[in-house]
Amino acid sequence: MPAQPVNAYSPAAAGDYNAQLELYNRVLKKWTVTSGWVPPTLKDIMASYGPPKPPQPPAGRTLVYDKQKVAVSLQ
Repeated sequence: MPAQPVNAYSPAAAGDYNAQLELYNRVLKKWTVTSGWVPPTLKDIMASYGPPKPPQPPAGRTLVYDKQKVAVSLQ
């Protein structure tokens, strides 16, 4: 049976957060290429109307944005 696709627009189910975050980063990179704008901070990503919001991190973890890589990761 094929795996269910990951939905970047819904809360992550247990065990698939990394897959959802990878999908989110691909969407974010595509959006920055299309828009011609690289958000300088995670706060700017959250305030913009362009890309979807990153998935909520698991308890006790935070999200960190790397502008050079245009990627969000867990810390």
